[in-house]
Amino acid sequence: FAEFRNSHLHMGCDYKTYGINGFPVLSVYDGNIASMSYSNNGYGLSINLFSPSLKIFAKYAHLNDLKGDITGLEELKTALLLLGKPEGFQVKLKPEYFKVKPKEKIARSGETGSGISHLHLELFDIKEYFNPLSFINYKQEDKNPPVIQSIFIDSDNGFSKTFPTVGINKTTYSFTNSEEIKLSGKIKFKVAGFDRISSRNQNNVYSIRLKINDLIVFERGFKRMTF
Repeated sequence: FAEFRNSHLHMGCDYKTYGINGFPVLSVYDGNIASMSYSNNGYGLSINLFSPSLKIFAKYAHLNDLKGDITGLEELKTALLLLGKPEGFQVKLKPEYFKVKPKEKIARSGETGSGISHLHLELFDIKEYFNPLSFINYKQEDKNPPVIQSIFIDSDNGFSKTFPTVGINKTTYSFTNSEEIKLSGKIKFKVAGFDRISSRNQNNVYSIRLKINDLIVFERGFKRMTF
């Protein structure tokens, strides 16, 4: 989630299917299919599921087909591909057309658009994206600590400097400075780093805590990102 790609941030989570297509894709909540689209690149075959009670959308992308428990969904996709433009389509659907219940099978996983078998899931509302891994049903045990690369300190008195970090062990980093640092007014700390979680990809760091002499002076979790 929020991994930096060549020209954009990856605002969903990718779930491995180990080179296999056709795994059942289930609804994460009750709601309705709000839209569907198809393209030869990007998201490939995708659907947006809307929850009226939660007021959030779930985007499923790179789907193989829309074969599942929702009658008529796959047939509509086939008709749109036959009648529409060769490069694909994008269509909004009325709420009463395709209603779904939690854990209903709505599609099958695939590799459309991306060329690699996996399921892409995004959760978002009208103003921000949510990290799917922060929801209780998706939590996984994370034994890989983040890698801290540098610390940037900025102060109202004009002091501004980036300090490369040195790893003491897997969970502890330090930085040194040969001169005394005098700070006053508003002070900003910026941390550069990444987390591998359970994959080899360099993901963003999702929480941070600043301690001075064992006193927690700042703490924040990053579970969402605005547009």
